Amino acid sequence: KTTYGTKVPIKHDVTATNENGSFSLLTPAGNVTLRLYLVHGRNEYVIKDIVFNSTTNPDYSPITEDEATRRPGVNYTRFLNITVNSSSLSGYVFDDVNNNGSFDKNIDTPIANVQIKLEDQVNGETYVATSNETGYYNLSNLFPSIYKLTATLDGFEIHKNEELFLKPDDNAYNITKPKPSTVEGVVFYDTNNNREYDSGEEMDDANVQLIYSKTGNIVDSSTANSTGFYKFTNLIPGDYKLNVTVLNATNGRVAYEASVDVTLEANETTINNISLSLKPIPVSGYTRKQENGAPLRNVTIEFSPAVVRNNTAEFAVATSNETSGYYTVELKPGVYNVSATVMVTNVGTNETIKYEYEGTLSLSIGQDPVEDFDIMLTKEED
Repeated sequence: KTTYGTKVPIKHDVTATNENGSFSLLTPAGNVTLRLYLVHGRNEYVIKDIVFNSTTNPDYSPITEDEATRRPGVNYTRFLNITVNSSSLSGYVFDDVNNNGSFDKNIDTPIANVQIKLEDQVNGETYVATSNETGYYNLSNLFPSIYKLTATLDGFEIHKNEELFLKPDDNAYNITKPKPSTVEGVVFYDTNNNREYDSGEEMDDANVQLIYSKTGNIVDSSTANSTGFYKFTNLIPGDYKLNVTVLNATNGRVAYEASVDVTLEANETTINNISLSLKPIPVSGYTRKQENGAPLRNVTIEFSPAVVRNNTAEFAVATSNETSGYYTVELKPGVYNVSATVMVTNVGTNETIKYEYEGTLSLSIGQDPVEDFDIMLTKEED
């Protein structure tokens, strides 16, 4: 069909090949084209076109009107064995020194030992190759298909293509190592709780670890300077995690901590100021009767911030267990009002007794765990 001078192909019949590669289609008369293609999402990729216009091979001669209309006495079936050539993929992995987007052997730096992995998104097969000292790699005898390509160097992903179509025969695909990234910023404790860095909130001597998210490996570590500043350079672009800790100088325990995700882009410096949080202090003990020390079980304990200036405590709840009355909870440093109430029923007398507790707890920043904070509940007097 021609519309305003442009030829537009119109699908007359569509089917999919079965597990044996067989198919059956109805076709109109004329010089029709049989198109083999793959569908991935909304995209169609042509593998092969067969045009029925031959004057020498009857299998590929134009479809006659008698065939198309299935006239009596006419053999209107054509059986075709269609051969599709295998695919190959080759190319170079290199550092684009002159930044022109192409591989210049006498200028650019080839990169060896890059693992190129192809994952067939249609057939499920996986193929792997490694670049040699000239940066060259090659994969052959592949299905013409749609692939996910991942290039990895020393455990870092330097290139990914989620949808790479390989046509039959040869395919060329060069891979450029991305330009390095930088991440820097200030480690701070948000004393005024405005959720942003203000001058005077810097934390020096903070230990900063840079972790590559895909592998969980530590890439580098640094200590923030006197202004809280840290910096990591010459990084492969990608997803990273920054883990930060500040230790209590007295006992060496973590006093402040933070963990943030950051995505680094090629040839860019990312500014990432890191807000620290107070490291929670483990608190544990038993809920017991004040009168005789016997355990009280399933007691709910509330830790509420006391009304004191600059209190950093946060509300928390713990419940003692059903066996020994043991409980454990992690609390932010600060001053707490602690309360607990439980109703105990005497099975023999069916009498219900109320036990209560009220007290306080102060936790300093980065202190040692509190392992003996027993809640001694007093029986309510009649």
